[in-house]
Amino acid sequence: MTSENPDFAPETILREMRTGMGQAIDHTLKELNVLHTGKASPAMVQHVTIDLGVNGKLPLQQMAMITTPDPHTIRVEPWDKQQGTLEKIAKALRVANLGINPVVQGNIVRCPLPEPSRERRLNLCKKAQEVTESIGHKGVRLARQKAMDAAKLAPSEEVRDRLKEQIEKINKDFTQRLKDNLEQKKKELLPEGSPVIGAQPPKKKKKKKGKRG
Repeated sequence: MTSENPDFAPETILREMRTGMGQAIDHTLKELNVLHTGKASPAMVQHVTIDLGVNGKLPLQQMAMITTPDPHTIRVEPWDKQQGTLEKIAKALRVANLGINPVVQGNIVRCPLPEPSRERRLNLCKKAQEVTESIGHKGVRLARQKAMDAAKLAPSEEVRDRLKEQIEKINKDFTQRLKDNLEQKKKELLPEGSPVIGAQPPKKKKKKKGKRG
């Protein structure tokens, strides 16, 4: 086959695909971080967007110091300690559906994290699955398809086949990383042997007494 595209660059195609897939994984991990099980982490709230009205919108991490004084509390101390700013932060955290109930205390916003029930843990696992599919796998598939379309412009069949093989290998690697991240998150959300909160223990069956002859 005669060369139809002398500027064809397989390494550029692969690099752009890795970048796209990496961004999909990073976005997925960011979304998974907000799914919590009662153990406080700044990652749960740092990307929450705060509406400052005429001053625009900012992610929380750009306008406050976020710490975890204990495993079940997130402490937010904004640089601007005006009451209006504190209330806007509390409101944004409240409507972000993170399962927390922020309270303004002096110059800080304190966010206590309740221990989630097993039902909520199961719902969070389901949400983690949905996030991984809708953001992670979808993003990886789109990056793969873009690379495959670019591979069609290869100057020869040999180059095209070799490039497609590399694309599939990279795709497999990123897909596995998404699966591993999801399994890790599920173990965190629903650890093996975790109790069913509020459930009654199973009743023991009474042994039937045999008739004496």
